[in-house]
Parts: sequence; C-alpha cells; structure tokens
Amino acid sequence: MLLTKVIATLGPASSSQQVIEQMMQQGARAFRLNLSHGTQAEHAQRIQAVRAASRRLGLPVAIIADLCGPRIRVGQLPEGGILLVEGQELVIQGLFGSLEGAAGPVLSISHPEVIPQVQPGHRILIDDGKIRLVCRENKQRAIYCTVKVGGRVISNKGINLPDTALAIPALTEKDYKDIQFAVQMEVDYIALSFVQCGDDIRLLKDELIRLGARP
Repeated sequence: MLLTKVIATLGPASSSQQVIEQMMQQGARAFRLNLSHGTQAEHAQRIQAVRAASRRLGLPVAIIADLCGPRIRVGQLPEGGILLVEGQELVIQGLFGSLEGAAGPVLSISHPEVIPQVQPGHRILIDDGKIRLVCRENKQRAIYCTVKVGGRVISNKGINLPDTALAIPALTEKDYKDIQFAVQMEVDYIALSFVQCGDDIRLLKDELIRLGARP
C-alpha cells in the first residue's frame, strides 16, 4: 500500500508499454495526458498502453486527461529572445512592433483582450514565474510594466496573471473536442487547467453530463 501516490506525465519518451510498466513498478499510480501537446491518436495509443500494462501487472492505475485551456503566451520575438533585467521598463501590447513613447522593449501577447483588465500593481508572470513584472500603468491598448525579476524571454512562453480577473472562457474550441475524446476513451479524471471561479468547473461538469459521462 503506497502512502504516496505518483502522477506521471506521459510523453514521447515514456509512451511504450514497457516504460509505463517500469514506472508502475516504481510507484506510478496515475498517468497524465498533457492535451496541450500531441495528437488525439498519440494519446489514444498511450491510453491503450496504460490499460495493457495495468492488466498485465494487475495494478489499478488512473488516467488523467489534462485540458489545455486558453493559454496566454508571449508573441513572436527575434531568435534567442530578449533579456530583461531588474528595474527595466517594458510594454506589453496586442501586436508586436514599436510603440510610441515606449521606454524599453515591447512584448506582444496572444490574448490582447485581457490587456484592459490588468490594473496598476497587478503581477505579470512569464515562463512559469521565472520572470516577474508589475503593471505600472494601463493605457487600455498597452500595459506599461517594471521588471521585478529578470531573465531571458523567448517566443510562446506562457503568461500568468494571478491578480487579474480575466473575462475569457475556461474552455476553448479545442478543449471541447478533447473532452469528447476523453469521454470516448473512458479516462478516469479530467483536469481543468484554467480555473477562476466555480462557474468554470460547472461548465466542464455540464459538458461531461451532456456527453453522458459521470464526472
């Protein structure tokens, strides 16, 4: 009886039944499918490998389908990205390019509709929080920020806004397709990546019930 349960994320290097069995023997009791990456066909093969390994070893394991959600990302930057240093000023706007009055570099953002919602004092975290900014001023079409923790920013890195209530849906068109796939494959759990309030969870539960699943 394991007192600690291990969740293992499956990817290209860990998708074979042999490797999955080795992970189960080392204590893995749930396998996560990161639906932000890969195709449904690839994930279906991983589900089949997990189920086969479970039957062969006689060990019950769970499969978790982790939805992508509306990812807010840095736009395209020059190759190698840009280096931000503590105390530096920069601007975040919807489209990449120069901005009149900008004292420093300009970053673009994949969901420009969130820009008006970011208020002075709100934190802006890039690349899983490795780089930290604070909004100094919001001019509706652009956020003027100060770098608190610097680092190198490259294209497509994730942006998190922990202090900002974002008026964007928790489920994207891709998520709805992935939910249907997960229900068809009879996964054990569905993880909702982008959660701001209870209605976001109810939205997912209602969709599962509509599809005949039992969340």
